[in-house]
Amino acid sequence: MRFHRELTLAVIVKNEALLLKRLLAHHQELVDEVVVVDTGSEDQSVQVALAAGARVAHFAWCDDFSAARNCSLDMASGKTILCLDCDELISRADFPVVRDLAAASGEGVAWILPQLNYSPLRNHAAWEPVTSADKSLSLGAPGFVPAYTIRIFPNHDEMRFQGIVHETLEPDARRLGLQLRQGEVSVHHHGHLLSNKKEARKRLYGKLLRQKIRRRPTDSRARYELAVQLVEEGRSELAEKLLVRTVAEAPGAPEVHRARLLLGRLLMHRREHEAALVQFERSVRERPDWGPAWSEIVQAQLSADRTSAAKDYLGRGLRLFPQDFRLQRLDRIMQEGMPRSE
Repeated sequence: MRFHRELTLAVIVKNEALLLKRLLAHHQELVDEVVVVDTGSEDQSVQVALAAGARVAHFAWCDDFSAARNCSLDMASGKTILCLDCDELISRADFPVVRDLAAASGEGVAWILPQLNYSPLRNHAAWEPVTSADKSLSLGAPGFVPAYTIRIFPNHDEMRFQGIVHETLEPDARRLGLQLRQGEVSVHHHGHLLSNKKEARKRLYGKLLRQKIRRRPTDSRARYELAVQLVEEGRSELAEKLLVRTVAEAPGAPEVHRARLLLGRLLMHRREHEAALVQFERSVRERPDWGPAWSEIVQAQLSADRTSAAKDYLGRGLRLFPQDFRLQRLDRIMQEGMPRSE
């Protein structure tokens, strides 16, 4: 493929004109090209995209997020692609780092970035308080639920999303031999704060996830994603039962570490620290290259008053992921003697 740009921003949209305008204006100085795939908007989304200089394609929605996103990848002419949604932002202070990550993608690296899903719901098992560094982009939310996905990656004809919902690039990234690394840039997501979006999103994701699990009933990643959805629906007890079955029936599955992580969080939420530690320790052993597992086990060790073990895991985690924002926060907590609830 002949590339005409360095960094392409790829977006899919439906009836999000105001958010799309914010997204494109905010990232104008970061990217060299914008491609927008419209999936059936009835508002001014298409006009907003065209006015911002984006290349626009029309895609008939078919209940498949991967299909829509792959359409945007087909349009991209940049060497590297950055995928964002309309309700997301990257801090302008992080733009130079993003450019550095994009340049490194040319050497065969796909970058996993933490997505901070801002939420006022403190009772979520994975909820974290907002740090001072993130307050300017939190829109007043007291905390967030973190998630980790590939966001910056080389433009490759065989690099495509998979899954009708919670779509992922990881299978193709691994098949192509790309290095998966965790970047030190956060993606700030505000969708859970927008009352006009969150209920519709929850319904759509719930429908698609149940379709996905019917097609792939034994897939550990699909089970994990459904468990996340059940937690969001307030059905944590059912989510825990699904996760217990998943880690028992597929202990060596490639994606079971995600299920272990969420199961451990749910157990921590019920103050079952010992059972949670078992899951976190297994997750770290199975996937030491997965940054979130290290911060979870450090927090769990602290909650169990095992300071020495927490320091050991923290040191090992920071050597692997020196820029991980959660490990850095835990390091400050331990060094400054701050309360663990900080």
